[in-house]
Amino acid sequence: MRLALFALILFESLQTGYAQFQAVQGSPERDSFQAVVELSDGSMVAAGFTSGLTDTDDILISSYSQDGEVNWTKTFGDSGNEIIEKMVVNDQDEIFFTGTSTSSILGGGSNIILGQMSSQGDLIWMKQVVSIGGDYGKNIILASNGDIILTGVSNFYSGDNTYDVTISRFNSEGEAIWTRVCGLTDYEVSASCAEDATTGNIYVWGHCNSEFTQQYDAMLFQLDSDGNLNWGKTYIGPSNELAWDIVALPEGGAVICGDTGSFGEGNTVKFAIRISDSGETIWSKTMGTSSFEHATAISLGKNNELIIAGLSNGTGGGGLDNVATFLDYNGVMKYAQAYGGDEKEVSYDLTRCADGGYVIAGYSRSYGEGFSTAYLIRVNQHGSSECIQYYSNDFAINDAPFEEGPIDIELRDTQVIYAEYELPAIDLELPISEKVCEDPYSLYTEGQQFNLDHVNDPEMPEVGIRNLSKNVYPNPTTENCFIDLKSTEDNEVQLLLFNVQGIQKWSSTQFLEAGWDYKVAIPMMGLRKGVYFLEIISSTGKVTERIVLD
Repeated sequence: MRLALFALILFESLQTGYAQFQAVQGSPERDSFQAVVELSDGSMVAAGFTSGLTDTDDILISSYSQDGEVNWTKTFGDSGNEIIEKMVVNDQDEIFFTGTSTSSILGGGSNIILGQMSSQGDLIWMKQVVSIGGDYGKNIILASNGDIILTGVSNFYSGDNTYDVTISRFNSEGEAIWTRVCGLTDYEVSASCAEDATTGNIYVWGHCNSEFTQQYDAMLFQLDSDGNLNWGKTYIGPSNELAWDIVALPEGGAVICGDTGSFGEGNTVKFAIRISDSGETIWSKTMGTSSFEHATAISLGKNNELIIAGLSNGTGGGGLDNVATFLDYNGVMKYAQAYGGDEKEVSYDLTRCADGGYVIAGYSRSYGEGFSTAYLIRVNQHGSSECIQYYSNDFAINDAPFEEGPIDIELRDTQVIYAEYELPAIDLELPISEKVCEDPYSLYTEGQQFNLDHVNDPEMPEVGIRNLSKNVYPNPTTENCFIDLKSTEDNEVQLLLFNVQGIQKWSSTQFLEAGWDYKVAIPMMGLRKGVYFLEIISSTGKVTERIVLD
């Protein structure tokens, strides 16, 4: 089949100094980005699959500039289906990846692939697990010493065709150090893994089929750096608990996320649990609307912030939309942001960027010409892409009273054979790019429940910001206006400009050093005449200024 790839860039000019865009890329068939990393120059590499080249799925790798332009696109494929599931990058911009291939060396059903590529998408080496069963690569991380930690699932070792979790450690050249197979009594799936920042222990996060209820329970276990089991536990509710991602915290411990049908407002909601290195729960929360929510990825944000990516049909532009939820380390929700069109958007990966923003990878059915189109969202540190984003009125956070208990994990040492594997490149012209942007729909909120009333209330009382003086001028104005800021203590201040419909038109974040005078331009030129509201927000309070544009 002849390729007809395209790239559609949803983009608006930057006014805050942060790279922001939404982009889709794909073919008339099915395409998806499953993983994304940021390189040292600020460019991004996204990878997944495309089905628009041949009669099978082929690996799709694309590089994007900070402005959302496609730098290059490369594809690789064989006789079967190939997909990259996860990637990780080191300080030298060397990218390591895992995924799955059905172009088996020995003719098995599917095999895990592990490889390294350059920052230009050239394959340096690739290996394939050699077994006659079904093996799937799920996640990959780099240990503090540069070793590769790889998790997956396999039905080769159980003896009854059920799936067990596999976890392997390799050196940076892809040579195996050890491999463990972890099983219970039935079906187990590994979703993600992380290395503890203080101990070097390895968390493995997944879910298993309960032998008592035949529903899914979330499970977490920890290995030391040599692959020995430290402990294991489950998180159980009346319904299903599915694990998706985990992030290690700088001070030790981790935060795990997934979705549950046992607690919360809707049919299924996202959940997040913070744990210590020993597995003790520090807090456990659900978050979502009264409809359907799903968590897929978690990352560390700026200033002790957690960002959980997922999808929701309780908020957004229609159907299912990508949603990013922002929490602090204490489990308090700060706000949530939805992105997408009137059909369906799904996110699979989330990466924190060096400038404090983040990038989400997944697919869209609202944009593009195929059944699904690879979708990339690049936003600033407050979740704004300046384009097509929404908030919900009923997005809430609650405690999650999971029943926790130890599990008896069977840990087996095994010798998994990885063989060198050369995946042929497929010639591909760079996709056509087009920059467009619909009107933004963005409503800011704070706290644990969304409330948009203040956006349209010019008489909203000032909460007050401690130790901060401000002055907005000229007001009324016929063009741009300015705000002078001065703080008696170090402060981070967020500025948000809304029209009377509650649509966010501009945002900026200022880091104020105590005693210094700051002058910030508020871009009003190009906006329609009328009344606007400037919210000034810091950790100690919030005030709203009414601005008239004549």
